[in-house]
Amino acid sequence: MLTTAWIKEMIMEYEAIGYLLVFAGPFLEGLTVPCPSMFIIFVAGAFLVDSLPEYFLLVAMGSSAYTLASLIPYHLGAGIQGRIKFLVQEKYWSILEGLFIRHGDKIVCYSRPLWIGNMVSYFAGLNRMKRGRFLLYTFLGIFPWHILIMLTGTFFGSNIDAGIKLVQEYSWLAVGLVVGFFVLTGFLKSYLEKRLQGLPMGRRKKINRY
Repeated sequence: MLTTAWIKEMIMEYEAIGYLLVFAGPFLEGLTVPCPSMFIIFVAGAFLVDSLPEYFLLVAMGSSAYTLASLIPYHLGAGIQGRIKFLVQEKYWSILEGLFIRHGDKIVCYSRPLWIGNMVSYFAGLNRMKRGRFLLYTFLGIFPWHILIMLTGTFFGSNIDAGIKLVQEYSWLAVGLVVGFFVLTGFLKSYLEKRLQGLPMGRRKKINRY
């Protein structure tokens, strides 16, 4: 039903359906249901955006829908923890728990542009990641990705077919750039935190004022 041709036609012809799809597509993807939500966001950028406020409204709508829906697999993961734990050797389970304790925020955030990012919601629930942090880092991971995809669609505008071809050919490059940006900022943040921890308390307070 949700073929790319049908999505393009509906968004071009019916603005109300376009807004509905911008919410429904990311929502289904957040539920881990296969759905071309990135294509929906891309086409919406080409045919629904008339102003900067509308652009950010659509991005916020899609990102919020994805974040809200991701709570379902998160709670499903939390609910089955005790039932599947016996299937995994204790040492491997400990490694997984330790990984989420140390890097859960980064895993949830950085994985969202990737297809496996949808499945991370289950693992976050399995490892009892705090729900508030899960929601925050899910939103922080998907929001800039939606910004980039919709901006690309807006840039191509009426020449949407060329844009679709470009996205199909270079989508993995775009994903790599986004993930690389997040990883770089994460390393920079960790580096600055370590440097601050090595400073005397007086100098640390002085720097934190700025």
